[in-house]
Amino acid sequence: AGETVCPLCSCCIWFGIGWLFALVFLMQAFSQGTDIFSFEQEAVRSDPIVQGYYAFLAARGKEEGCGDEDHEDEEVCNSDTECEFSVGKCREKEVCPTPPSKTRESFLMYSGYPAWVAIIYEA
Repeated sequence: AGETVCPLCSCCIWFGIGWLFALVFLMQAFSQGTDIFSFEQEAVRSDPIVQGYYAFLAARGKEEGCGDEDHEDEEVCNSDTECEFSVGKCREKEVCPTPPSKTRESFLMYSGYPAWVAIIYEA
C-alpha cells in the first residue's frame, strides 16, 4: 500500500496495451479479410428506434428556404430576395446586422491564474 510504480514501467505497460489492441485488430482483419471494411447497409437500421427516426425524416418532408438543396447553387440563392450567398453557403439575409464583436483585451483570469487552469483543476 502506498508504493509507487516507476514511470518507465507504467509507460511500457501503456504502450503494451496499445500494441495488444493493435494485434487483436490485425488478427480480426486477417481472419475476416476485406469484409471488415464493408460499406453496405448496417444491420442497425432494422432497430425500431432507428426506423422511427428515418420515418420521422421522411414525414417531415422537404426543407424549404435558404437551406434546401435548390439553394446550394449561388445563382439560385442570390435570385431569392430573402437569401444571400456567403462563405460557400446560402443563408438568410440579416435584417438588422449586429455590430462586430469587441476583441478581448486580456485573458479571463480566476484567482490570478488563467480561467481554464482553474476550471480543469476544480473538475
